[in-house]
Amino acid sequence: MRTITWYSPAEFMTQFKPASWGEEPTWDEVVAQMLDCPIDYETVSILQRVRRREGGFREPVHVDEGRVANGMHRSVACIIDDLSIPVREWGEETPDPHMVEVEWSCWWLKKGPPPDEDDGELLCALRSFPLDDETWAETDVMSGCAGKTKMSAMYYCPASKKDLLLRILAERAAKVDYLLVVTSDRCGTFDELYPDEPES
Repeated sequence: MRTITWYSPAEFMTQFKPASWGEEPTWDEVVAQMLDCPIDYETVSILQRVRRREGGFREPVHVDEGRVANGMHRSVACIIDDLSIPVREWGEETPDPHMVEVEWSCWWLKKGPPPDEDDGELLCALRSFPLDDETWAETDVMSGCAGKTKMSAMYYCPASKKDLLLRILAERAAKVDYLLVVTSDRCGTFDELYPDEPES
């Protein structure tokens, strides 16, 4: 297992870039965006309390080639409170995590046209959240758009918490005025869910 290294917020922001989904935001922009989104703000607030109470997180921030690969909310929680950030390099020695792949259909519940198909509120609601006091569900890969019926994501989540994950997904979607109905799900590690194609 790779070791965990602790960085001050200043060192961390200098050495590592935020996760990127086609854009290159600065850390100041990331923090401002998360504080401006009520759902992201709620997530960051939970993590701030965890960091203060427990002195760390159950999982460190994972980085890969100088960029955050997993742990943006954890990073921002520490940056805001000016607390050191636990970091682990992502690599071959990192265990292949258990995941739940979920596909669902979404419908906008309010009168009038739905938000544009990149509805930030829905994506914020579904990408990272606590399941209980011991488990945090999050996804790095989400396909489809809020304005389209079909969406899917792969969540870091043990198989034993799958039913809880599916229930909370529907509850969180309802908070931002969407009806979410799961159409399929399956569990396994990434390699089990997506085995390499055999060479011809």
